[in-house]
Amino acid sequence: MNNLKNIKKISNRIFKKPQILENLKISEKKPNYEWSSDTALYYLEIENFPLFKKINHLPLNTQYALGLAITEWIFWRFEELEDITDEIERVESAWAGLININYIKSLEYEMKEDDDKEPIKGAIEVAKYFLNDLYLYYKDPEDQKYLASVVVSQLLLARRLMFNKKEFLSWFEEVMERVATISDPKEQILWRNELFMQSCDEVETKTDNEFLNALIKTDNKYINQNVLANISNQEPNKYQKQLEEHALWVKTQDWYDSKKEPYAIFKNPPLLEEINQLKEKFGDLPASYLKTLTEFGLSEFTYDCYTAKMLSPKEIISSYDIIQDEMDFNDGLREDILEEDGVDFYKFIPVMAGKGVDGAWALLDLSEENNGQILYWDTDEAGDIESTFENLEEFILELFERSRTDDPLPLTNNVEPSTYHNSEKETAKTLNQKSIIEATQNQDYQKALEYTQLALEYDSTNVETLYNQAYYLSQLNKLDLAEKGYQQVLEIAPNFQSALFNLSHILLGKNKFEEAKLYNERLLQINPTHYKALVIKGNILFQQKKYKEAIEDAYKILTEIEPEDIAGWQGMGLCYSWLGDNKNAIVCNKKAIEIQPRNYMILANLGSNLNNVGQYEEALLHLNQSIDINDKYYYSYYCKACVFSLTNHLKEAINMIKKVLELEPSQFEHLKNEPDFENIRNSDAFKQIFRKTNK
Repeated sequence: MNNLKNIKKISNRIFKKPQILENLKISEKKPNYEWSSDTALYYLEIENFPLFKKINHLPLNTQYALGLAITEWIFWRFEELEDITDEIERVESAWAGLININYIKSLEYEMKEDDDKEPIKGAIEVAKYFLNDLYLYYKDPEDQKYLASVVVSQLLLARRLMFNKKEFLSWFEEVMERVATISDPKEQILWRNELFMQSCDEVETKTDNEFLNALIKTDNKYINQNVLANISNQEPNKYQKQLEEHALWVKTQDWYDSKKEPYAIFKNPPLLEEINQLKEKFGDLPASYLKTLTEFGLSEFTYDCYTAKMLSPKEIISSYDIIQDEMDFNDGLREDILEEDGVDFYKFIPVMAGKGVDGAWALLDLSEENNGQILYWDTDEAGDIESTFENLEEFILELFERSRTDDPLPLTNNVEPSTYHNSEKETAKTLNQKSIIEATQNQDYQKALEYTQLALEYDSTNVETLYNQAYYLSQLNKLDLAEKGYQQVLEIAPNFQSALFNLSHILLGKNKFEEAKLYNERLLQINPTHYKALVIKGNILFQQKKYKEAIEDAYKILTEIEPEDIAGWQGMGLCYSWLGDNKNAIVCNKKAIEIQPRNYMILANLGSNLNNVGQYEEALLHLNQSIDINDKYYYSYYCKACVFSLTNHLKEAINMIKKVLELEPSQFEHLKNEPDFENIRNSDAFKQIFRKTNK
């Protein structure tokens, strides 16, 4: 199949491959798994109660989104091996269903009798079948209780299909950790860019409305175009070009002072469902207001000693009656003042709120004849309408200009927070998200660390931010500070699995085996099959020279959980080597090499084991392969020296000994006393090397 043709087809769709999947190169390898009709049937019937329980406690929206993200892992896995245009169209429509399930026309799919036997088509067939189940179960309230079981099936299927299983499972664990640290269930609903931890630089990750408008322009046969088209039938925006220019301008400005305190905070627009709630209460909304809401989201600005923020639909509805009451008060915007001009004040809704010295509101006029006019009402001046604006665009653009030019104060420091939200926590969340982007997109952990430290100034007990700070410190090799950081996280959230794992990993690296074991055992009590924790457990036991325990209590379990991963086989190979059981060590190391053929360390270990049982020719074969891959790894030459000595090749053995000392002089005593060198120990060449080196 023409690979370039496939890529061209995919590029015509809205979605691009998430950067995290691009970096992992998940599409480059052909299938390395067995597949048959029985395999397909197995995944259609598989159950895993611990995973089901873990996923089932999530909000339904998040279960659905998680299932879609896992489905994308599967489809993108085969991008360079199969035409996945149809599959990506299905996923795009399914994501639209997260905004409104009625946007999906149908995802119905029937598995073909022959295709389920093929390793690529069969896997894709099963994944599409599960995708349809996700849609059907999410759509029907009576079937939503089965949604988690479909996510589990899709997860287990994806794990089988990935050649880089460890990275896939790490992604899943990180997503689950992120959701677990969010206390508000409503905030646990994650959109595509959040699940794939990428920046909002693609159409589908900017706003719901932009994503839906982009879908209208496609020929996606799985989208209900009649329903979707309703969002584009708004009145043309006469200021649209100006609005878009200003939107571009504000998005390219630095809205922080020298101390990195923000003058403006940018947040996502409300969901279409929330806007529909406004329409249900107040009727049709001016197109100018909807367009401004899409471009600028629920943002907040500061200028001089004033603040202003866009209100969410929920805040508008909750504050509407309050505003109406205040407009009747003598010290407010009185009814008679508006009635003098023939204005029905019940047609005004609050869309922006002010706080601080200036207690002001932006009131949106819903009257058809005024088409979204804005009254700027100052509650501190009785009945004083500060000014009127033709629409919200004009008003919000002036606020932006003033925010940049009128000597603004930091938004969340010197100015009293808005009545309607905790701006400090919002600022902290924004800064933390910036840190994630710096770390995941740019690998700039220093800058990411600076963002988390700023975020903690506003919300010092946020577990996710504290965890990110500790992680960035570890990436910068500031391990003492990282250790303290993870301990601080665990004081607040004792069951934070990633913190327990990372802390035990740091302690292991410091040879603090008992402390590492303590935290790792806590993690395994929470999650007995935690793969990374079992790796750490095996490594701790290995370092403590408890080789039999390491095999039985850790490494063997790893091979049962994930037989196609290298960690368990490599660990057992090392333990058997130290126990002198070269026969079993050879079996384990050969299995590890099947999984990672270019792992030069395991090739050297295998060569050593083969040398110990007298299989010299095969030992040299693997040792030479190790050197071809990495000619700076001294142990490969060390083992070759042993083989040459035992086979009475004096000259070759001496050359290998010299190479070891060139690469790793610290091996002098080991070489001098190596039992395998008895055949050459009394030779002049051997004596000369060690006499000369001694001097």
